[in-house]
Amino acid sequence: MPVLYIAVSFSVLVGCYLLVSKKDKSYLNVLTVSFLFFIPSNYFLELMGIYIFGIKGSEFSYFFVYLTYAFYYLALTIGYVFSNPPFISLPLSGKRYNFYFLAILFFCLGIALYLPVLWEFKDQLGDPRAIYTSTRTGYGIYFYLSSTLIYLGFILFLFKGQVVLPLLICTFVSFFKGSKTHLLTPFLILIIYQVYVMGKRVRFLKSVGYISIFLFLIIISFLANTFSSSDTLSLFEKFYGYGDTTRNSALVIDHFTDFKWGRLNFEEAFYQRIPRLLFPNKPKDFGAFYLAKEFYPEEFERDVGAPAFGLVGLPFADFGYFSIFYLILLGFLTGYVMNFFKKRLYLSKSPGDFIMFSFFSGINLLSMGPYLLPDHFLLALIISAFLTKKIPFISKMKFV
Repeated sequence: MPVLYIAVSFSVLVGCYLLVSKKDKSYLNVLTVSFLFFIPSNYFLELMGIYIFGIKGSEFSYFFVYLTYAFYYLALTIGYVFSNPPFISLPLSGKRYNFYFLAILFFCLGIALYLPVLWEFKDQLGDPRAIYTSTRTGYGIYFYLSSTLIYLGFILFLFKGQVVLPLLICTFVSFFKGSKTHLLTPFLILIIYQVYVMGKRVRFLKSVGYISIFLFLIIISFLANTFSSSDTLSLFEKFYGYGDTTRNSALVIDHFTDFKWGRLNFEEAFYQRIPRLLFPNKPKDFGAFYLAKEFYPEEFERDVGAPAFGLVGLPFADFGYFSIFYLILLGFLTGYVMNFFKKRLYLSKSPGDFIMFSFFSGINLLSMGPYLLPDHFLLALIISAFLTKKIPFISKMKFV
């Protein structure tokens, strides 16, 4: 039966993708960003795992998880495709200056911020995944801020028509972070820019080719980051482990009954914003880490970060079976606001609106976790302020 749940849920997601493709007249679109990771890990890998290892939870837990997946993306699609949000003036556009100066500055700061981490783990440069697991806690201000600065620099270079060299620099630096998400984020930013800023429309066959290339890059990044690992698990078991979010969600549904009624989501939103460098006594068992402590105590004690509990796991731990209604509402609002910023981006072609549209498309420029809407909006405001204010000594430089 879980195979049937997966098939029906997948059919709903395909229908959602076709609706968005029809609306945007492109088969590479806003859903490509989230589906590129979500579908392989939660559908394809899970099917392979069920075939080889069997199901890792009750049939009901799989039914609830895949029902929630389907309703969340259906609500998001309805909010995006069928809504008509009003145009509201925001301070995210205007005449812009300082692109090259800020782009180069962000690149240099992002690389410089990560160099101490590379120096500390210089003996693990051949195994970037080991660097990633070793820096899961206590290194956020270096790891995440570095990524944010590099992404911002790349976005500003795109708006000045520079693609190849900035993309190569982004990819090279991101490779040594040992995360497939960090490695592929510049390519996802490029997709959103080409389709929604440059107005390129990608037909079905071309989109299949591009998506195949991205899936190939995901596999290559996995092999590069795990092949030299000393872990004794088989290569497939490691690859299968990347799709553990559904199984972890099923684990929560089957065994977690002490619902927190919003506490874990609040902690996830609050504590992730506070660097441990500034708050040394910040608890380690907040948000998803609480579930890691509950279900994976050995990994939690080793301080290698929290296993992913996916779209359903954390909301279910807070709201139980009411989490499906919470996620339906969240999905609809996400689609609605995404359509709002798409309209703004079409008119303004500004980096500020691009940052917001990218965020709602599933590109997290701050890389710290969920619930970062205020942070991204503040980031968009700051970037827009720097770009729309003509700074005299910068304006005289040749690269402006």
